[in-house]
This record gives sequence, C-alpha cells and structure tokens, in this order.
Amino acid sequence: MLAFVLGCFAVGLLARHLAPRSVALVPWLDHGVLSITLPALILAKLGDLAIGADLAVPVGAAWGGGALAVASVLVGARRCGWSRETTGALLLVTALGNTTFLGLPLVEALLGKAALARALAFDQLGTFLGLAVYGSFIAAHYGHGESGWQPVLRRLLRFPAFLAVLASFALRLVDVPVGLDDALGEVGQLVSPLAMLALGLRFRIAATAHSRQAAIWCLSTKMVLLPLTVFAVALALGGASDPAWRASILEAGMPPMVTAGVMAARADLDEELATTVVGVGLVLALVSIPLLALALPG
Repeated sequence: MLAFVLGCFAVGLLARHLAPRSVALVPWLDHGVLSITLPALILAKLGDLAIGADLAVPVGAAWGGGALAVASVLVGARRCGWSRETTGALLLVTALGNTTFLGLPLVEALLGKAALARALAFDQLGTFLGLAVYGSFIAAHYGHGESGWQPVLRRLLRFPAFLAVLASFALRLVDVPVGLDDALGEVGQLVSPLAMLALGLRFRIAATAHSRQAAIWCLSTKMVLLPLTVFAVALALGGASDPAWRASILEAGMPPMVTAGVMAARADLDEELATTVVGVGLVLALVSIPLLALALPG
C-alpha cells in the first residue's frame, strides 16, 4: 500500500510536467477526498473504536504532541509575522501527521507487530480524530477570509468530515448492515491515493524566503521537536523500551499529513506552503524515521 501511495504522488508529479492541463483535475480530486472518501473513512472507522486504559500512552502522546505543535506555530506566527492564511495552513499540517498510510507500514516494518496496535491507537484516536474535529475547526476558522463565531460555526456544520463524526456517534445506536460498513471502508481506502495524486499535481517548492522560513519551522517542529519530546517523556517515565512508547515516538515523528494539506488548500489557506511541507516531509521521512527507530532502546 505504501508503494502504491508513493506511486500516486509520482504520477501526479509527472502529469503536472508532461500534461500541464491535468492540473485542472485538482479541484475535483480535492472534492472527492474531503466530501466523499474522507467522510466514508470516518464513518467506517470511528463507529467501531473502543477506548481503554491500555491506549493512554499513544492517545496521550498524539494529543499532547498536537498541542505542542499548535503552541509552536502560534509562537512562530507571533515572532515571524505570518499571515492568517499561513498560520492556518501551519496549524493543520504541523499538528497532523501522516500516521496512517506512511506511519503504520513503517512502524510495523521497523518495530514489529507488537507495536502496530499502539500505532493504530495513535493514528485513529489521535491523528484521525484530530483531523475530523480539530482539522474541521481550523479550516472553518482560518479559511475563506471570514472570521467571527457565527460564520465559523456555519462552515463547521457544512464540513463533511465534521458531519461524518457526528453521524458516527449516531450510528453507534443502531445496527449498521455489514455490507454498508464494508462499502464505506472500501471507499475510504481511496483517501490517501487521491490526496497524493492531488499533491503531486499541485506540488512545488516554496519560492519565497518567507515561505521557506515557515516550511522549515513546520518540518523542524513536526519531525524533530515532537518525536524528541515524546522520547524525553518516555525516558523520564522509564518506559522508552515499551512498545507503546516506541510506536508513539515514531508516529510523532511522521511528516505532515497529506489530507491536511488538501484541507488547507481547499480552505483557501497557504496552498504553496502546505504542499511544500507535505511533499518534502514525505521524502525526508524515508530517511529520518528509520534513523529514529535505530535510536530507540530495544
């Protein structure tokens, strides 16, 4: 699956250069990701999630890391004078990592199956739930150039991912046909391939010094500060060799989430910055994550 998703990114890059008119597909791909496949994935996954005490470490690491990312972006915005569009994009792509289609295969390959269940908790109850709720709010609050709580609330209540979260709680009260759940899961599997194809079609390296500064801040926070902070907490608590902490450290260091980049672009935030950090982060992670795994105690 990882190779297929990376291949979709490569196809998008090639199409952008060999058939420039293919860029016209981007709005349709964005719509498919955010309005069809992502809500289907939310309905398929969230309804079956069970929360237990054994998930405290990965879930706590996911939300704690996200809070640290938000704080870092807000500090950077104040120090560097980033625009509202840049700040909103960074709040999405710095706080939300590619913990599913990149994270889960890498955790299993580098740490083994014992760590995979913990990585799933980090992904589904942390990043994935964060995308649906936190991501919807950030896109509504910072996007489209309209502020105030009433416009934000209206946009939030029209956002398909957030509506799917609300629907997933309602579906817990009824018996969902097995065929419907399977069908939603199949549609949801198209999220990452379509998002990666859209990323490849729109990908370009940030051209201005201002954008490069913001990109470096994002990637340094997401791929260096967050995993090292989780690592330090694990060492302080004496649990760095535990599979839950090992999986959480790797997941915390995953690059920015592709779907978060699509969400930022769709909300009229800083599209160039979002696509830059998602694409560059993806390439860097193929080196940084194995090195991070080597540094973990056995």
